[in-house]
Amino acid sequence: MNTIASYLKRPAFLLSIPLLLYFVFSVHHLTKFETADEHFWFNDPAHDRIHQYWTAVSQHNWIATRINDKPGISLVFISGAGLLFERAILNGGQVNVQNVERLNFVFRFPQVFFTALAAIYFFWALRRITKKDFLALLAVSFILLSPILIGISQIVNPDSMLWIFSFATVLAFFLYLQEEKKIHLFSAAIFFGMALLSKYAALMLVPFFLAMIGFFLIFEGTNWDRVTLKKKIFKFSIAYFSLIFGGFLLFSILMPAVLVDPMLAYKSTIGFKGMQYIFWPLIFLNSLLLLDSALSESRFAVFLIKKSNKLKRVLPKILYVFLSGMFLLVLLNWSVGKNFMNVLSVAFDSAEGSKYQHASLFDQLMLQFKPIVFSLTPLVLASLLFLWLKAIFRKIENELLVFLFSLFVFIFYVAVMRQGLLVTIRYAIILYPVLFALAAFGIAELFLSVKKFTFPKTIILMVIVGVSIVSLWQSKPFYFNYTNSLMPKNSVITGAWGYGGYEAAQYLNSLPGAENLVVWSDYYGVCPFFVGKCMKAYALSDYAKKNSLESINYAVATRRGKKQNINMWKKFDHYDIKKAWALFIDGRQANFVEIYKNGGPVED
Repeated sequence: MNTIASYLKRPAFLLSIPLLLYFVFSVHHLTKFETADEHFWFNDPAHDRIHQYWTAVSQHNWIATRINDKPGISLVFISGAGLLFERAILNGGQVNVQNVERLNFVFRFPQVFFTALAAIYFFWALRRITKKDFLALLAVSFILLSPILIGISQIVNPDSMLWIFSFATVLAFFLYLQEEKKIHLFSAAIFFGMALLSKYAALMLVPFFLAMIGFFLIFEGTNWDRVTLKKKIFKFSIAYFSLIFGGFLLFSILMPAVLVDPMLAYKSTIGFKGMQYIFWPLIFLNSLLLLDSALSESRFAVFLIKKSNKLKRVLPKILYVFLSGMFLLVLLNWSVGKNFMNVLSVAFDSAEGSKYQHASLFDQLMLQFKPIVFSLTPLVLASLLFLWLKAIFRKIENELLVFLFSLFVFIFYVAVMRQGLLVTIRYAIILYPVLFALAAFGIAELFLSVKKFTFPKTIILMVIVGVSIVSLWQSKPFYFNYTNSLMPKNSVITGAWGYGGYEAAQYLNSLPGAENLVVWSDYYGVCPFFVGKCMKAYALSDYAKKNSLESINYAVATRRGKKQNINMWKKFDHYDIKKAWALFIDGRQANFVEIYKNGGPVED
């Protein structure tokens, strides 16, 4: 009996529980949707980006390896594993309603599987960093059972790889700083290169790497003698250059278009959206550290680090006050106060960028934090707030890691606000694993604070897994549209993005003579699953030039589609269209998929 109890407490067994649940939920509904951009990546062997890359490589057409401006090359290697099975499915034919679900599976499941492998690495790295199984298990459980991360793992999109490789890079580089083993630096460079190959947003890691080095030396260096500190300053400065060079090198090898076109190489790295104004000062600063090391044995750097005790005490508290303050203000304003602060109303998916950019700094901050706050589960939110509030007033464990992860969040928001970009859940995907790790630290700190009660850690973990399942169950099968219960039902922070199209198509397919029906959909998601004639968005204009709109039997409307196709919908103003079916994702009427039956022209 004792042997069984001991086995059940083993980290490997405990990790297998959230892993198994992750697969159960992520495979559910995996084939039954099409998001807005996925058709660009697969399901069109003649034109899609995954095929384009491998065709370019096979023909040595290196410039054509730039398949997208994201660039999305990591998808070519992970999701592209589906190419091994595609031929058997198509069997010389074309993509059609009968085989679209099988194709969805073979291109999406590799991502699902790779995310699970990444979670195992996250567990190993966090366990090695913190020396605590419980913390690592909590963090990975939050990651694996997050509705948002399960949702993005199902979607063939560069963001599905960005968050994985970015978080892996941060963990690997921290391990290098902690243990100074070359394998960790090498791993960090590989992960960084793959993050860049996912999306250029990974360039925000370049300043963060130097911040990691600086604050690692400040937090840890005050305990070292001068000789040790000098050696580490020199070693870490070299490591910074090695990490950036290694990442850029892998980026160039796997997207050789940048080797053919030097200007493309520049625009894809240090010349990307204001990066040139940050990159060279960072290189200059790190070069100064090396110069100081060579000429004066790092006397200036050592002096600054030894005098930084006050900074180490004050700066984290300022950061935690800011982050916890923003989270609380967002919660109070929209969850309880019905926007009593009169924050400017800007739709998350509208073309109102100028409206956002002319808002006050306070309004901009509130709008930026709103999606992340309401897309985290209440448990994660409570854990984050507890951690930051406790850290303001008391000493916490893992203070350096908590500070660096919190700093990562801050740097992200500084970067997006400098670009004038209004963040959506998808744009902020890079933050989620970091926030889940912080939430795990918050849970651990909570139980350190209630020493009167001793709870078996296995029970705590199972309770947290159980609570996470509730959020997943409530949001299934539209995981990426998860919005927590603190957000009023009349508000939305995300759109269907193609979700619900399968369900709409199933309704249409159930109608008599569905094969002969003509349907127009104002957005993606319906047509791949409909057995009749189906048109998307602007295709209606060409159709209307040759045919009467009376020949269109049904029209499918979505929130995003109605905004993008106002003129298309106006074409139906003189037709008798009546709602025949509707789906409200997460019970939010603003996030709808609706089907309208066309009853023909209305007589004047």
